Amino acid sequence: MVAFALLCLVNAAAAQSPFGSFTGTVTDPSGAVVPGATVTVSNTRTQAVRSTVTAGDGTYLLTNLDAGTYRVTISMAGFADTVQEAILLARQTARVNSRLQLAGTTEQVQVSAQTIIETSSATIDNSRSGDDINKLALNFRATSATSPIVVATLAPGVQQDRGGAISIAGNLPFMTSFSIDGIASHSSRSGGPAREMFSSVESIEEFKMSSANNNAEFMQVTDVTTTSRSGNNQFRGTGFWFINDSALSSVNRFAPKDPSGKPIKPNIRTNTYGLSGGGPIVRNKTFFFGTFEGVREPNEATLQHTVPPDPFRTGDLSSVATPIRNPFTGQPYPNNQIPVHAASAKILDAMYERQNQSTGAAINRPNYVVNGPVVVLLR
Repeated sequence: MVAFALLCLVNAAAAQSPFGSFTGTVTDPSGAVVPGATVTVSNTRTQAVRSTVTAGDGTYLLTNLDAGTYRVTISMAGFADTVQEAILLARQTARVNSRLQLAGTTEQVQVSAQTIIETSSATIDNSRSGDDINKLALNFRATSATSPIVVATLAPGVQQDRGGAISIAGNLPFMTSFSIDGIASHSSRSGGPAREMFSSVESIEEFKMSSANNNAEFMQVTDVTTTSRSGNNQFRGTGFWFINDSALSSVNRFAPKDPSGKPIKPNIRTNTYGLSGGGPIVRNKTFFFGTFEGVREPNEATLQHTVPPDPFRTGDLSSVATPIRNPFTGQPYPNNQIPVHAASAKILDAMYERQNQSTGAAINRPNYVVNGPVVVLLR
């Protein structure tokens, strides 16, 4: 399986917005509001800049911002500039208030990065960055199901059932909406995520799970929003390789055994590998980011079947308690010994493997156990 993701310039389309906003109130040293102050936010990675001025009540609002780390600068004549660094998450309305200091006491007030508590929305949500996800031991890598949607279960109140359906805050799976960069990615027929639409973990900037009081634009009670990485003004790249090899795994104590008593262990040699990287095309304006991911899975699985026991092949059905009668004469065969035609025996050998378990003539449990190749159907 090969997956490839590429971020490029496209025309705008109507969709659920993954953008965030900055809001807040600017005051002077006495606590009085400051109208007309200039508020400028700059994305530290792409250097994208947006600005506005505070209203008569000292408040400001900057909307439609990409998630990321921002430098928030507030300036006003007669006051020292205030510079703060804040992290904006997807769909977050982050409140950054500022108290200006009089000019002359200092030229600039530098505030270290701060943790923002969202107070403008009653939505209860939880976010995981792509870097947080990559630091974990991800058990879906080097498998036939490499969709990263399972990382949603890292958030409180998120569970996954045996069928892979995601439930948030006890709601039914179809009550959750899924989107990638604002584009719906859930199954309209059965609900739940369209797993094959999710890109490689290396392409994910953030997973955000909303579990209560979800915004009306997202239709469902709960929501999972995924945003993709973008390039920046520096060339960056990573390589990855995940290995799942049965030679490094223990033997299942309940695994079936061969006639010599040795546990039958299937051979598994799965490799997931790839590259990701991004950088500037036009500095401060246009960027690129791409990921290649490949999966190779020449695996085996232990197959357990019931085939005709060896005594049956020679016509010895004495283990069957019910008398077996000749269909032409109606008379029972002595001791359930049935004559076998040579042609019938040959057909039987061609259609069924011979038993390799010491189960005798029993057919109430598997008597043929073997490791066979797994055929993976990629979607």
